[in-house]
Amino acid sequence: MIDDPTLRERARSGDADAIASLLLRSEPDLRRFASRVCASRADADDAVQHAMITVTFRLESFRGLARLSTWLFSVIRNECRKYERAARRWVLGDGGELSAESATPSAESAAERAQLLDALTRAIRALPPELRAVFVLRELEERSTEECASRLAISEANVKVRLHRARRLLRAALEPR
Repeated sequence: MIDDPTLRERARSGDADAIASLLLRSEPDLRRFASRVCASRADADDAVQHAMITVTFRLESFRGLARLSTWLFSVIRNECRKYERAARRWVLGDGGELSAESATPSAESAAERAQLLDALTRAIRALPPELRAVFVLRELEERSTEECASRLAISEANVKVRLHRARRLLRAALEPR
């Protein structure tokens, strides 16, 4: 078994097997950490995946001042915070803050918002993967249609169609019965 410093150096030089080995060794710890930090299992899975992609494409920027796992944990923590802020902004409105008249929300309105956020999270998770990917990129990460199309390797028209379908499914899922 190759030691971590040697493996990191090989990975930094572009060795795909070394990168894969590093990620494989780190994955259980990353998943455990993400499940504690992120609000939902779906967010935790997304954060771990994002951390692994980040390492794959940015390993040369790792300076080695701290352990690689520390860097990965930071990426995961930041991703979880980003998902939480985006979800809160989407539920509360553009500012992500309570309005002036509701600066001190009642327990009832706070509970209603929490229920809405929970229902929204479940509904987003229930979307088909191709619709969920577009919805998360456009609505939660606030990416442009062009950027979504590029990242997902689909046409801009396809991004618009998928976003429309995702919104329609979410609206149906969130309608009172």
